[in-house]
Amino acid sequence: DIGADVGSSLASGEVMAGAGAKSAEGINTDVFQELTLGAAVAQELQHVWSAFLRSVGSREAAGEALYSALFTAVPGYQSSFTTPRAVLVVRLINGLHQIVSEVHNPNGLKTAAEALAFLHLHIEFMAPQVVAVRDA
Repeated sequence: DIGADVGSSLASGEVMAGAGAKSAEGINTDVFQELTLGAAVAQELQHVWSAFLRSVGSREAAGEALYSALFTAVPGYQSSFTTPRAVLVVRLINGLHQIVSEVHNPNGLKTAAEALAFLHLHIEFMAPQVVAVRDA
């Protein structure tokens, strides 16, 4: 599995994030701090992302695959998005691509994540739904 190395690196502690209250499988609900990934983890994450994009053939196909996985995992949230599917697919892949491009830069990564989060303030997400999206 191409992502196994990233998962084992994350589990081995090559990721440093701040302390705070945790709930629902480690989701920190008190603070939003910078995430510092080890250089090897960041590089492997970008490698896995590039391999995924190549494996599906295009960014649009990648967006469609991620959109389908996301709304299969949390189907109740699909009705919260009123934008046409094709537009959401492009926004999804562009947002994730921005996040992946910032994994070497904790401040840039936090800024990219905040920008995406602010676009979704109208949707009530609790820790269990975050876990479902994360695991999708």
